[in-house]
Amino acid sequence: GELALPGLTLSGVEQEHRTAHFDLTLSLSEVDGRLSGGLEYASDLFDAATIERLAGHLQILLAAMAGDASQRISQLPLLSDSERQQLLIGFNATQVDYPLEQTYADLFAEQVEVNSERTAAECDGIRLSYRELDLRASRVAQTLITNGARPNTLVVIAGERDLPLLVMMIGVLKAGAAFLAVDINQPIERLREVVELSQSSLLLVSESVQEMIEELVSGMTVAPRQLIVEKIWQEGPMQDVAVTRSPDNLAYVIYTSGSTGKPKGVLVEQRGMLNHMFGKLDTMFATSNDRLAQTASPAFDICVWQFLSALLVGGTVVILKDSIACNPMRLLAAVDRQAITLLQVVPSLMRSVLDACPRDVVLNKLRWLLPTGEALTLKVTQDWFERFPHIPLMNVYGPAECSDDVTYHVISERPVDGSAIPIGRPTPNNRIYILDRHLQPVPIGMPGEICVDGVGVGRGYLNNLQQTQAAFVVHPFEPGARFYRTGDMGRYRANGIIDFIGRIDFQVKIRGFRIELGEIEARLAACEGVHEAIVIAREDQPGDKRLVAYVIAQAGAEEGALSAATLREQLSA
Repeated sequence: GELALPGLTLSGVEQEHRTAHFDLTLSLSEVDGRLSGGLEYASDLFDAATIERLAGHLQILLAAMAGDASQRISQLPLLSDSERQQLLIGFNATQVDYPLEQTYADLFAEQVEVNSERTAAECDGIRLSYRELDLRASRVAQTLITNGARPNTLVVIAGERDLPLLVMMIGVLKAGAAFLAVDINQPIERLREVVELSQSSLLLVSESVQEMIEELVSGMTVAPRQLIVEKIWQEGPMQDVAVTRSPDNLAYVIYTSGSTGKPKGVLVEQRGMLNHMFGKLDTMFATSNDRLAQTASPAFDICVWQFLSALLVGGTVVILKDSIACNPMRLLAAVDRQAITLLQVVPSLMRSVLDACPRDVVLNKLRWLLPTGEALTLKVTQDWFERFPHIPLMNVYGPAECSDDVTYHVISERPVDGSAIPIGRPTPNNRIYILDRHLQPVPIGMPGEICVDGVGVGRGYLNNLQQTQAAFVVHPFEPGARFYRTGDMGRYRANGIIDFIGRIDFQVKIRGFRIELGEIEARLAACEGVHEAIVIAREDQPGDKRLVAYVIAQAGAEEGALSAATLREQLSA
């Protein structure tokens, strides 16, 4: 309006604010029975599209409140129909046609047929052709069947991380059974606990660890039958393996840390395992010319794809022993010398590799580096491209419960300062939802729990119905389908890319291993002389996490009885 005075007329002038007083300010006022107002925001924190979405969500919320004041707050909507459609369906258009009606053994047999004399695997200068690997695995499979292995039965396999372990994996799959690969470097008590929890009746081992396995089973109430893999492939039956296999059969079990103090055995099916492998191979345009480095512990879920996926395209798996895989300088030399084309490492090792890398190392054979298992920092990513601008990165994220990776993000150039490294988009045939605690979608940009459905979602936890029902819940949008709550927090960007934020609970990831702090605290508290134990993940340097335990001794405990060495014996490596 205007204000008229003698000889003077005053009128209001809209003035554009150049600087916001706060990050975000909402002003509302009631005028003529209506609410009106505006949003003032800092443009270096928000863009116009984000503010428009927020204003739209507020309007939808207020309209719902006015329309039915009896609604619970948890039932009030924020999203328009189009936003809901985009979050649930548009961002999840991931369907890709892979040969998922076959099993790994079927697909491997096809490669044996066309690549019989090509090198399938090598380790320490020893090579196995596809024909040789198939022959050894077939003898193992037939022997396992003779000893009671059937589809969905579990065979524990143990050995050094070398060629016999690969033979065991493929032999078990050819028998239609599932494998549980244990890491022989873990403490004997941890290994015994895992084998007992698995309730497996068959233990397939290599000669190199036979003595250690004898010690392991000696402390078991019911010991599984032991079979020596080298004896089998030298003396085992030659006939063809006759077994009915299905992609819905169990493929493997991998144990992760459990919050109750007991590890959990994740059940992964063949279809999910194969979908994960094909998704990665497809994204990287993998061929028979590729040489994939196997570096991960058998206790780490990425070991499965590292051992087995190259054999689906006629490529070669190159097994690098721990003395190489854990040493940045030796790893660099091996990647260069052995012409590795595909390499997967945790970001902390990636940092060490960059720090140790001489300027004359080019890595001209390496086609892809896949950081996994930890958050990938901007600094490490930038340093990688300054050093190796010709080698793209594929940042991947995923829980073992969903057959490994469920998102991926390809990075082909140095990211700009100030940007965060996202975990990307859903992998083929998997869908990602960012949900609130009532399992309803949250708006773009808002944090929520990362939840997964699709081909990759596994069966649950072995012999653990309670924890299975807690994490594998009723699907909120497609009743009857599998649905997994990761316990991780994330948010969608407007373009459908996902940012990882952190954990809801006390689980941490260190060098790729999922660790429940509660499990470690429970094990320490069970030690003689311990009154209480607290464990934290400390990050003294960015990207370099380590676990630190604080222990209170019981009253009357002898001084020096609680040594660090004694306590370490109770913990897994």
